[in-house]
Amino acid sequence: MFVFEGFSVEEARRFADAWLPAWTGNEPERLLEFYADDAFYSDPAIPQGIRGKGSLQAYFKKLLERNPEWVWEQIEAVPMEGGFVNKWRARIPAGGDSLTLEGVCLV
Repeated sequence: MFVFEGFSVEEARRFADAWLPAWTGNEPERLLEFYADDAFYSDPAIPQGIRGKGSLQAYFKKLLERNPEWVWEQIEAVPMEGGFVNKWRARIPAGGDSLTLEGVCLV
């Protein structure tokens, strides 16, 4: 598990290089290894967020099961107090095509 205390650009890159691939495939247990027992997580599907590894496990299980072919990669990391801003690129299968999206998340 990583401890978020003053990430450097290199530390943020290393974290994201391990974390983002865990979103690819259908391995919720692998992804959960990056989250603390009392983690808080939110995304557009659950803007109110969920707290705790048990709830997160159930959510990730459904999410990754529905999206096993996602491919995520880091574009850039910007350190901030307590973590970093992660700029990412994702390839998302949609019908017979694939969308390439870019976005950011706070880690």
